[in-house]
Amino acid sequence: MESEPARREILRERVRQLKTALKKSGIHYLDSCPSSPIIPILIGNEDKALTISKQLFEKGFWVPAVRYPTVPKGKARLRMTISAVHTPEEIKQLMDYLCGVSKKFF
Repeated sequence: MESEPARREILRERVRQLKTALKKSGIHYLDSCPSSPIIPILIGNEDKALTISKQLFEKGFWVPAVRYPTVPKGKARLRMTISAVHTPEEIKQLMDYLCGVSKKFF
């Protein structure tokens, strides 16, 4: 990435795109490192996190659930990782699916 500044800028843009979409949809995420391409989506309940992760996987998105003992009980989350190879369309599609399942779980 250091030798390819254009890819780094693409990655930053994809992260901004996803975070903007998350904010607009009201889906809460941790933003302790604003430039990080790893975006934790807070779910809370472990079963819900696993179910959402599974549903996203069935749609072609690998968004693993992180749960106890990795995080405290009741603090389960989804771990979204963005890369420069993700397209704006893929991020939009991910958000469409995430918003669809969020109506059931958030």
